[in-house]
Amino acid sequence: MKKSIAILLFSLLGLGALFGQSKEQDIVRLMEMTGSADLGIQVMQNMLTQFKQILPEVPEDYWDQFMARVNPDDMIGLIVPIYDRHFTHGEIKDIISFYETPTGSKLIQELPEISEESMAAGQAWGMRLGQEIQQQLVDDGLLDI
Repeated sequence: MKKSIAILLFSLLGLGALFGQSKEQDIVRLMEMTGSADLGIQVMQNMLTQFKQILPEVPEDYWDQFMARVNPDDMIGLIVPIYDRHFTHGEIKDIISFYETPTGSKLIQELPEISEESMAAGQAWGMRLGQEIQQQLVDDGLLDI
């Protein structure tokens, strides 16, 4: 009888492990939900655009073949340990729960545009500050234009 109960308990524990997500699986799920998994590909495509401008003599099919070898899972493999160091499994689950709410879903949807607008605002701010520094250096006699 005790042996049957022990087997039943171990079986239930085993089933629980099968149905529960590991921390790593939840991190990957979070990255997929937020589009982080696609970010590496977007960054690589932006870099290739720059390479194409710098190296116009390189045939287009070379870049196509290069991109075919790029595996987004490699990027995920690099990012999962970072999330793992910074968040507990419970926190990852909480973040996933937030992104499943209407507000979290809206944040995911709006974040690319917010990021783009924020980068443009940051660039404009940096240019303005650069011009102010340059003008101040001229006014102080430290720079001749």
